[in-house]
Amino acid sequence: MSTEDAADSDPPSAMAFDWDTDERVFCVPDGAGALVGRPQVEVREAGITSADALRFVEVDDTLGLVQAMLADVPTEWSGSATLRRPTGPVAVVANLIPATEHRGLSGVLFEVPGAPATAPVESVAMSTVARMSNVHVVVMDVSKMRLLRWLTDPPAGVAWKGQRDNRDTPHPDDVARIFAVAAAVLNGSSRRGDLDGIRLRRQQGGWLVVDAVGELVEGSDPPLLIISMIERGTSDEPDPVPVDDDGHPGL
Repeated sequence: MSTEDAADSDPPSAMAFDWDTDERVFCVPDGAGALVGRPQVEVREAGITSADALRFVEVDDTLGLVQAMLADVPTEWSGSATLRRPTGPVAVVANLIPATEHRGLSGVLFEVPGAPATAPVESVAMSTVARMSNVHVVVMDVSKMRLLRWLTDPPAGVAWKGQRDNRDTPHPDDVARIFAVAAAVLNGSSRRGDLDGIRLRRQQGGWLVVDAVGELVEGSDPPLLIISMIERGTSDEPDPVPVDDDGHPGL
């Protein structure tokens, strides 16, 4: 490439961001959705949830990143990843260091021009499972019961907490059951939990009903659960929670 060609070409895309460990959100600049080719990605003033961000930025070392994000004492992390753009995958590198103004990390994500970017076999397989069987798999932070990283596409149309407002996604009558299972995992009395008939708030009203099973990730610190959700149907029960409710403090 000549000097003139290089001057006329677009520079590699890059984006700075912050991760807030306490709030479990990424704070990103306006227009961040354009980096992944999805300008319509909604970025709330409070930030974007990790489950949303990591749907479009697929990190090779997911467990290492998640453990760095949740560490009591923030530590550096760097690694390769893939942007999932509608036009095709793009190779990127992410570098994170401990933040100076809050508990968490500051980082930068930048493209690697010319580097190959292909979907890992595991990623393709998991996405295929979701399309074939309505099974959806996610990594969850047990201590706060926060979704961290979808391993498949999430169930369609669900109003996850932090995307539109701060209401808990599960029906309030199901929250106590969820926390009972989480408590058993945290106190070491169980590595696995099963919950049937969990109602998840839908964007258009009503509830998506799922059966869920979770198992503790071996050696994870802080403890992480792999949750599988199977769609069972919908419910038109009225929503008893007002839109300005902030939900359970641990969710």
